[in-house]
Amino acid sequence: MSFKKRSVVLSTSGGSPTTNQPPNAPQSTPPKPLQRGVRPSFLTGVPTTSTGTASLDNLLSGHEGLPLGSLVLIEESSTTDFAGALLRYYAAEGIVQAHNVVVVGSGETWGRELPGLSDRRDDNEDIKKKGKEERMKIAWRYEALGNRRVTPESVQPASPTATADSAAPSTLFCHTYDLTKRLVIPSTSTPPTYIPPPPPTSQSPFIQIISQIQSILSSASSTNTVTRIVIPNLLSPLIYPPSASHPSNLLQFIHALRALTRQYSTILTIMISLPLSLYPRSSGLIRQLEHLTDATIELHPVPAFLARAEMRKGAGNTDDVPQGLVRVWKAVEGKRGTGIVCGSGGDGSGGIVGMEGGDDLAFMLTRRRMRIERFSLPVDDDDEGVGEGHNPSSTVGEGIGGISSEKGKKATKVDLEF
Repeated sequence: MSFKKRSVVLSTSGGSPTTNQPPNAPQSTPPKPLQRGVRPSFLTGVPTTSTGTASLDNLLSGHEGLPLGSLVLIEESSTTDFAGALLRYYAAEGIVQAHNVVVVGSGETWGRELPGLSDRRDDNEDIKKKGKEERMKIAWRYEALGNRRVTPESVQPASPTATADSAAPSTLFCHTYDLTKRLVIPSTSTPPTYIPPPPPTSQSPFIQIISQIQSILSSASSTNTVTRIVIPNLLSPLIYPPSASHPSNLLQFIHALRALTRQYSTILTIMISLPLSLYPRSSGLIRQLEHLTDATIELHPVPAFLARAEMRKGAGNTDDVPQGLVRVWKAVEGKRGTGIVCGSGGDGSGGIVGMEGGDDLAFMLTRRRMRIERFSLPVDDDDEGVGEGHNPSSTVGEGIGGISSEKGKKATKVDLEF
């Protein structure tokens, strides 16, 4: 009777026994390390990079970042340039992370206005300090869970003069920026590459732009360098000729960009801003343009909010004053995350996305930063009083409808009109 294992082959050279393996078995190769400024998605594990705005990262379908190979369209339904602030954050983050940044249509003047690194570690650090005494004591345990963009290694705040060689910029996934400062390009990074706008007499204005982008991506793919393409104010009459808005030219350009995001899906992201004041969403051209993008976000400034923000500038408290609403018309396809509700919009636009059960969103632009938060009607301090003689220490009934105070305080009257 034999007691030899069937799966063991006896070695004739006196060596240790080996197991049976196919002669041409493929050897497992270690996975490629992630590029700088790239991490796996919290939801699906796909490589993602930061947009430079932490609140916008939280909005992108639960990924906590922008998946590589995505084409994002930022629309703005006004003559303001709030979308330009998001694009500058996006470009500044790419430079700090040593990515290739390509700016289409705008010159070096646009690049010199990129925001610099902030001393704050978090976008809401100053707000947290202001309301620290009013929060529950147990709330601090849950604060760190929401800020998943900060890794355990990044415990030092980024300084304005920090370079890519320091520990903080190399470990942070999303940096904080200050609009009052200007970005200093680190020694390990390269300045943005600027592609000039097409000439006014060009019949096909985007052919030359696509050829230059292809040459840049071919060289970036050999070094596996993440590339960010920024296209501010697409179809603006100040930049592009009238032929650029022709459907055949524009849609071919977007189709070419979409094809490049699929071809270079591991190194390329694109962000475009479009003025809806010149090209409204009701037109078929813009609807086709939105259909070709991976995500479409609209910034809708509200004049009443803007006026209120201007009134409160003198008081120095504009952090809680929104300037407009944020509408997410299209989310990243197939990558919807927890906390995000995607419903059918009824107009074929890909649905409406909101945070925390579909709440409305608003954007706030202060002197130093821009962020996106859930929208709620702010309380106007000026409306708390009911007249010149209103005393905050008085009861609710005092001073209304001519009711006099028993303590001899000055009576007030409020006219109620319906």
